[in-house]
Amino acid sequence: MNNESAVMQFARVARKSGKQLIVAVREQDMKKMEAEFGRIIKIH
Repeated sequence: MNNESAVMQFARVARKSGKQLIVAVREQDMKKMEAEFGRIIKIH
């Protein structure tokens, strides 16, 4: 198994199936998701 977080794996699967996600993640994971997927909306 690689070092990729479960959050990133989940986001990648959801994107492949054309789904949108609403998730709460750590700042570190959010930055990775933003870098890979490009479109992240932050709600504080």
